Amino acid sequence: MIVLKYSVALGSLIGLGDNGTRSLPEGAVIVDVACQPGDENHVHFWVVCEMNQPMVDRRFVIVPTGMPAPANAEYVGSAHQPYTDTLEVGEFVWHLFERTD
Repeated sequence: MIVLKYSVALGSLIGLGDNGTRSLPEGAVIVDVACQPGDENHVHFWVVCEMNQPMVDRRFVIVPTGMPAPANAEYVGSAHQPYTDTLEVGEFVWHLFERTD
């Protein structure tokens, strides 16, 4: 068993480049979601998995507090992003959903 880290760009929220698709080992379980200091452009998530499993594509989307989640999406977790020099409006909380369609 191993823990792996993945990230989804905030641009995936509005369709800028990153469509939120990640290849994860089959059966991977998401155990944490967080923002990391110095990287205000991504939400990161960690999975526990077996490395000998085939890779499968999974689709994720980031939704800010107060905005509706897309249809056919399951809540995964939330990440608090504290104030930085590039975020002039204060704190954000981003919510990671996995697309099921």
